[in-house]
Amino acid sequence: MKLLLCGVIIAILIKTIYDRSLDTSIAEDCVLAGVILIFFWLIVLRMSNFVSRGIAYLNQEERILIATIQQLRLARMHTIGRVKRIEDAKWDVLPGEFNNNIRWHVGHIYVTMETLIQQALPSYEVVHPEWIPFFIDGTSPGDWGDDAPTSDVLLAAIRDQLNRIPNFLEGKMVGDAAEPLVIGDDIMTIGNIDDIVQFIAWHEGVHAGVIDALGKVS
Repeated sequence: MKLLLCGVIIAILIKTIYDRSLDTSIAEDCVLAGVILIFFWLIVLRMSNFVSRGIAYLNQEERILIATIQQLRLARMHTIGRVKRIEDAKWDVLPGEFNNNIRWHVGHIYVTMETLIQQALPSYEVVHPEWIPFFIDGTSPGDWGDDAPTSDVLLAAIRDQLNRIPNFLEGKMVGDAAEPLVIGDDIMTIGNIDDIVQFIAWHEGVHAGVIDALGKVS
């Protein structure tokens, strides 16, 4: 109301000035433009307040979900961007200074996300559990037979996770994991669901970096 009153006063002052110096039509146009500008300003302020209040009213679970899922999506989009630019011929090349090839790292990223989500939330059903023996920690491409998924299949799988996993996590991010994640030889224990999902995003970033390096030296 105060803002509207100030606007009316300003419009009156503008009209008075123009009445004394310019013709009436110009003064009226000026007043009309001033009033329109004031009402537009009011609408913008009201919308701004509405958005600010909407963000403020988000509960803790919603804020955590938004921030963590953004990290997860960004990590996956980064990985996909790196992987899809690498020629198929390089997926199984293993330079001497590396322990695993690109196909293993992509599969490992996929399997790690699947297994850690189920570890935190047992209601989650792992997709492609048959891939776990190929890509879990401690495995190697040298141990594979002919059943390991191809590069095209793996790329489609990590793309599928981009939306499927966040959709499953919606409304489930707050609270303790059913089984905590123990890093290394009990170096660190992560017990919160949100923290485990953040670890998944960090873990993916590490392996995406290795994939990028393999793509350059292969």
